[in-house]
Amino acid sequence: VFDRTRGDVAVWDCSTPETTFQTIGLVGPGPEELTIPKGYTIYNDTVFIADMGALSLKAYYGGRFVRSIPTSWVSEHRFFIANGYVYQTDVTTDSACYAKIPLNLTERTDLPHIQRCGHQLRITSDGSNRSRNQRMLVKGGDYMYAVCMSYPIIEKYDLATDKLLESYDLSEVPIVQEIIDNIKSENLPPNVECFYLKDIYWHKDKLYVYCNYSYKGQKHIHVIVSLDTTEDMTPYRIYRLPKHYNSIAIDDEHIYAAGPVTCTIDTYSLPQ
Repeated sequence: VFDRTRGDVAVWDCSTPETTFQTIGLVGPGPEELTIPKGYTIYNDTVFIADMGALSLKAYYGGRFVRSIPTSWVSEHRFFIANGYVYQTDVTTDSACYAKIPLNLTERTDLPHIQRCGHQLRITSDGSNRSRNQRMLVKGGDYMYAVCMSYPIIEKYDLATDKLLESYDLSEVPIVQEIIDNIKSENLPPNVECFYLKDIYWHKDKLYVYCNYSYKGQKHIHVIVSLDTTEDMTPYRIYRLPKHYNSIAIDDEHIYAAGPVTCTIDTYSLPQ
């Protein structure tokens, strides 16, 4: 679990009753420390923490610092590692939405080796279109799924070719369209962004999208929309949560939801 306040990753075995855990990463000015940590991913038991302050990904194995990988962009959205690359959202150009960063990068002079892929959605006509194209990225099998936080389009890319294979409009799901309608009815200024797609997770051919929105502080919607990705992306099931969360994780039997206020992880049974 990434602790945004402390800036480190806590690790413990959820299957045991003990609550003893270790932490990975330390905030500080040193080359092995983190300046402005924003998120993390795990690859082959190595924890990679995205450091916005140092524009780098810092790798830790067994709790010890291993190496630093330079980047040209860091966000707090989900990213992952596959096929020798870090896949991370990137809006440094108007023509791409994610970057493939070689794991063997060591110096900032190597930044030209970063590949920029994907395309930007036409979300808005003003100057904020690039920033609104930031994506949450997850790996599912041989594919990558990319989701904006304020636009209901899910894109599926082939990891081998970086080709866009499919787009799915999440507003076809009635509960998501209800969120969009509520946002429109508030008549917000055009430069205001409403982040209602809060997190994504992939597990065993199912993509889970956590949607969260409060309409004028009165009506609260907290749902996880799951899509079957076996062939085309098709709605599979909706799970309603009783309160607001920041992020989710899924296994065969449970939904794990992290709360923003109580600093707890609530566990729910996953209906079969």
